[in-house]
Amino acid sequence: MLFPQDPVEHGGQAQGLTDLSASLNPLGAHPDAVKAAQNAVLGQYPSPNAFELIEAAAQRHGISYDCVVPVPGSSWAIWFLLLFLSGTVHTLLIPTPDFSEYARTANMVGMEARTVPRLHGFEVDFDTLVARSNRHSCVIFSNPNNPSGFAHTPDQVLGYAERFSGIVIVDEAFAPLAPNGYDVLQAGQIPENMIVIRSLTKELALPGLRMGYIVANPHLTEKMRRCLPPWPLSAPSLAAAVVGLRDKEYGRKGGEVARSTLKEIAGILREKGMSSYDTFANYMLFRGPISASKFLERGLMVRDCSSFGLTGHIRISSPMVDDRVRVTELIKEIEP
Repeated sequence: MLFPQDPVEHGGQAQGLTDLSASLNPLGAHPDAVKAAQNAVLGQYPSPNAFELIEAAAQRHGISYDCVVPVPGSSWAIWFLLLFLSGTVHTLLIPTPDFSEYARTANMVGMEARTVPRLHGFEVDFDTLVARSNRHSCVIFSNPNNPSGFAHTPDQVLGYAERFSGIVIVDEAFAPLAPNGYDVLQAGQIPENMIVIRSLTKELALPGLRMGYIVANPHLTEKMRRCLPPWPLSAPSLAAAVVGLRDKEYGRKGGEVARSTLKEIAGILREKGMSSYDTFANYMLFRGPISASKFLERGLMVRDCSSFGLTGHIRISSPMVDDRVRVTELIKEIEP
């Protein structure tokens, strides 16, 4: 049974503005993925089980095909996973601040959502989570964290999962844009109680095409696939996903460009009294005397983080490469 919940605030809603609220690859839409989507055959049904994506994801990560479940984006994956687990999981533990859809979806499927504050620097309080875990509990967190950009290493995450009594869901939507060494799936085999969510819309900068996948132990994925409707991805989304999965470096290169640009922006804002947090993602969290409305006056939409419980904080995503100079010049004009 589903319990209707009001929508929550998200970025990516800019109309006629330069959007720094949506966190996408600053290199822009992957050109080959765009071509693949444009050339997709629309006059016939796509693969009923999206096996092309399963095969490409398995090859990228060096894992078995039966570990992969195709989904139309990470937000859909969150909804599907919590609904799938709701018969046996009673409590969802959420290290906060984090993506607001976790708590909303938990309430939607009848789970009790319990927040556990993150430690200083946005580290996950693994010890508290372990102490509160049982076989009917599940924890979900983003890595890198949204909105801070902080990331735990795979060793930290995997070591924690071994101590946790329930299911551990790691949302790696932004992991393809993080530096090498911050990808849980690089370890190959993951613990039986771990589920990893991957998004392709961020790294390929194609949010209009909903595409992603879930990685877990086969004893879970076999049941998940039997709960999927046929044709989980449209033909254009499936075609773009396969091409994008073959290009491991596009996300990494975009992440490097993003962090370089954000470092420049941080220097500009520091002179205006703002302070920032270190980031492993393609966005950065700031606090200080400049509000989101000040950016809006210059035609720049940033993410007010009050909805994350972070009053006085804003999240700024890296602008697209072609907008970098113009955006930095506009930010220089902002007065606290």
